[in-house]
Amino acid sequence: MPPGQMPAAPNEPGSVPGAPGEPGSGAAGGSSSGVGGGAGAEPPLSAELPDLVLDRAYLLDTTRFETQRIDDPCAVEHACATGLGERKVVRFGSRMGNLGNADFVLGTPNQDNPLWTRDSCGDGFSLRGFARYELRDERGQLVLQGSKSQFCITDAEEWIPESGADCQTFSCGRQGIAPGCADNYGTDLPCQWLDITDVAPGAYELQVTVNAERSVPELDYANNSATLQLQISAAGGRALGVTATPGTPAP
Repeated sequence: MPPGQMPAAPNEPGSVPGAPGEPGSGAAGGSSSGVGGGAGAEPPLSAELPDLVLDRAYLLDTTRFETQRIDDPCAVEHACATGLGERKVVRFGSRMGNLGNADFVLGTPNQDNPLWTRDSCGDGFSLRGFARYELRDERGQLVLQGSKSQFCITDAEEWIPESGADCQTFSCGRQGIAPGCADNYGTDLPCQWLDITDVAPGAYELQVTVNAERSVPELDYANNSATLQLQISAAGGRALGVTATPGTPAP
């Protein structure tokens, strides 16, 4: 959640695989330190780890096609765009919650935190590879890949409204999401889109993944992704539906 922005009204989360403390088929191990990660053996049920999940209903509801003027070369550097000027984009919001039994901790953005990288286009730090967008054609071939690396991830709201979860414990200075809480990135924010200017009309799937490089260990990585079915046309396009992305492969 960007600093100074009020949390958006919570959306009823869609059906998601797994529940707090119940790893799904995509579980992977790791320490609970919040640093390091990668695919590994399935953790024991008693493991204290976070579990990020995407709100698929919110992703579908917020998807729209439009023209975006992009003049900042950093947008290309950050893989938010493939060129400058008038660009054809598909915008979407992403709402992610922590269904695990421990905090999802990204910590303080600085040079001493290995999760963060000095931004070559600014004075701040980036979460390189945290959010990945992959567009595939009907044959499953990768057509285009984008990413988002500029974040202020906080536990701004409850994942399930009025659940009683203890939220708003993290800030831009120390980022993370407590169990039962969520952060919400609306479509009006920078890089909440994929530049499809040079994509031919047709049917495609857009896979959105958070914690894409598995830098933070989780109970279950399979629910970190969701896939939108898109029909792209010369004039724009439309979203046809959304599904979970089971068995999301390691990067």
